Amino acid sequence: MYCIVSKLVTNGCSMTWGGGFTYGNLIKVAKENNMSMCRCVSYIRRRKKLDNTYHGPNYGVLPDEPELGVCKNNCTPELARKSITYPQKLAKLLGSEELFDLSKPGQSCQYVVRTTIDFFLKKIEEHTDLSDYIVVLQLPIGLRFEYWNGDIKNSSGPPSKGWESYMIAQSDSKDIIYYFGTERYSFYNMTNSVIQLGSFLKENNIRYYISTEGKSFENLSKEDDIAKRRIEYINTNYSILGSQIDNSRLVGKEVKAREVNIPGDGHLSEHGHTVAANNIYRLIND
Repeated sequence: MYCIVSKLVTNGCSMTWGGGFTYGNLIKVAKENNMSMCRCVSYIRRRKKLDNTYHGPNYGVLPDEPELGVCKNNCTPELARKSITYPQKLAKLLGSEELFDLSKPGQSCQYVVRTTIDFFLKKIEEHTDLSDYIVVLQLPIGLRFEYWNGDIKNSSGPPSKGWESYMIAQSDSKDIIYYFGTERYSFYNMTNSVIQLGSFLKENNIRYYISTEGKSFENLSKEDDIAKRRIEYINTNYSILGSQIDNSRLVGKEVKAREVNIPGDGHLSEHGHTVAANNIYRLIND
């Protein structure tokens, strides 16, 4: 029988983030949960953006929309979406006392590895009992990466130093696409991240489950024996949701996308987040 843990840590990307919610839906959720309204909310209402799909506070912000996204960590839509995505629902199923949702939209495997390790290094320094934690991670596709922006003058986004994500598919550079946009690069990026993060968590006796959303690179494994051995090694030596990478889908292998996704959008619907929470809970108990 599953032993209830007191602390749940989740980290991932698009599916964790739940960007398929509309602004109107999130404002409604915020009202129901007595969340404070930020400047973004009045701006959304004034510009009649209630039906627009929310993909994060800075996603799709135009130069003439300075108010949308300025709230940062106090952004009402962000707080609202966190209250109805699967980490919250899973935490309730597990009876967790605390939830730490480290996810952000549009991030990379490196982001998941970096922020998860940094989170637990701080806990180790504080001599925290790590047996109280259970970690559920969803690694995004391997065609994303992040880099350190140390010069605000070279920033293409809002002026700030720090980690920035880069979406290969949005690049006009053919060289970048050639070197970093292939299935093989994606495979090694993702599997390296699984091994790096899994090894760290195992070494510190932290209970964890990793999902790749079922991405198992079957075609590459058939033609490349090294890739095949990598998948077998990971399935054997690391804690993968559903025991194997190709069965690590958050909502289950047998569920059709139209049943759990926002129509015309790749993100989970609110119902989809419920399905994901129930499926993860079942797999953990199995």
